[in-house]
Amino acid sequence: MKAIPSYIINLKKREDRKNHALLEFSSRKEFEVNIVDACEHQDGAYGLWITLSRIIEMQKNKDDNFILICEDDHCFTGEYSTEKLRNAIEHADALGADLLCGGLSWLSNGVMISSEILWIERFSGLQFTIVFRRFFETILNTAFNKGEAADTKLSFLTSKKYCIFPFVSIQKYFGYSDVTDWNNRDGRVEQLFANSLKKAGAIKYVTDHYNRIKQTGGQLQTIAPNAEALPVIVFEKPSDAITAGHLPFHRDNGFNVMSVIPAGSSEHSKLIKLQEVIKKVTLQGGNMIILWQNDHFLQQNYSISRLKNILTSAQELGTEILCGSLDDFDLAVPINNNLLWISSFKEAGLLVIYKNLFDKINNLAIEGNSTMESLLSRSTVNKISVHPFIVSSAKKQYLKAEVYLTEFSKYRDPDSRIELAKQAHYLGESIPHRAKTPLTHKL
Repeated sequence: MKAIPSYIINLKKREDRKNHALLEFSSRKEFEVNIVDACEHQDGAYGLWITLSRIIEMQKNKDDNFILICEDDHCFTGEYSTEKLRNAIEHADALGADLLCGGLSWLSNGVMISSEILWIERFSGLQFTIVFRRFFETILNTAFNKGEAADTKLSFLTSKKYCIFPFVSIQKYFGYSDVTDWNNRDGRVEQLFANSLKKAGAIKYVTDHYNRIKQTGGQLQTIAPNAEALPVIVFEKPSDAITAGHLPFHRDNGFNVMSVIPAGSSEHSKLIKLQEVIKKVTLQGGNMIILWQNDHFLQQNYSISRLKNILTSAQELGTEILCGSLDDFDLAVPINNNLLWISSFKEAGLLVIYKNLFDKINNLAIEGNSTMESLLSRSTVNKISVHPFIVSSAKKQYLKAEVYLTEFSKYRDPDSRIELAKQAHYLGESIPHRAKTPLTHKL
């Protein structure tokens, strides 16, 4: 029964950390523990990367399919078990994973692949990381630049990265950090992991919620979109942001423009106008309102029939707000081919407000520097985005940093980020939880 080659990175002067790490692994016979002297450098992140590369170089000519790399502040959680680790490694390997993390101090987005494994978009936290052989050469062939962090660098190098859920590893705070200066504050590390676990838990909760709805055939009785013209509120933008003649919402196209909000209107006046239209639509028996920013264009894949199908599908899921596009978001959890649950949105371009949110909107008020859109985003958890997007901005905001225009653009552009999440979702559905491919290591 071969144990996992496990490398614990430790600065020689940090005897307290070394003793802590050895104690954590002392009863874990599934690991072949090796203490590796860390490369000491004034830039702790650079030293960590050099040490990581040296470990990979040592392993590349051996026959192990994967190794464990640990930092000396790793702590096992109560969720850890040999069986759980074995299942997670088997499943991740079957998915073609490059990395499998035991716990995260931060993640940007994720997709539940099973009850015990989470695909992650970007992450930080290398205190317990399974690195698969298929990723070795990528690491060795990558240059590390000043100002980068080893964990986020690895995160950008592959989209095939996963995390065990619930976390089996967190970091112990020793009162200082040898790698990250901004973690040198009491309680910060613990709070980071608590926030990440809460975020991962939200992804699982949302996934389970929509799976239950799909299994029961819909949460609500389906109400078809208004048989007559769909009510629209147009929010005008400055004239230089609009192409002349772009007026897609005509009555003969199935729409009824009930209000036009002039460019430069206050956020308070926008909300008041929305509340007025809600009252009119309610009296007319309507069940949804479209909000459209007129610096956005309908995509080529748009059709009135597709839009109405999407409106009905979203309503069956109990949706209160549907976004036609996104400029930014936090979490996006795939539901089906066309819809994703989102935790927040920004610059949606086209919003659909459903009847089950009307009463709440009528009781909202603008406070401080809030915008009406941010207020709507915070007003409900039942938010969904359509994808592929049905509208796009006339003034695309290009990223300034050249590095993000090339290698890392897929982690900055909302459309690309959603594509990554959907790919992970579909791959997860195609690979059964109990993978039948044999492990190199028998735990």
